[in-house]
Amino acid sequence: MQTFVDNVTTTSPVIDLHGPTTSGLATSLIGGGSAVSTGLLAVPAAVLAGSAMTCAVIALDQRLHQMSYYFLVSLAVQHALMSITIMLPGVHVLQTGTSLRRASS
Repeated sequence: MQTFVDNVTTTSPVIDLHGPTTSGLATSLIGGGSAVSTGLLAVPAAVLAGSAMTCAVIALDQRLHQMSYYFLVSLAVQHALMSITIMLPGVHVLQTGTSLRRASS
């Protein structure tokens, strides 16, 4: 992709997110099989796991049923929703280069 600014041509770098593909279990699980793809999917998964653990610990321990810990639960739920609604579609866009928007009729 070239950009023309004041008669100066610059070329923006192209970043290959998929890298060399490998065969085996990683390819079948995530489609691309590259370390970058695995890393991109690991971030939302870690956020979901951490949020779930936070909610579970506060729900199971009666000593943590106080107003300040309910605030932490609300933050954990917000992080979980963010990872599902923002991070996962962002990973899809970075991996495929296509948007998740519906095609206009």
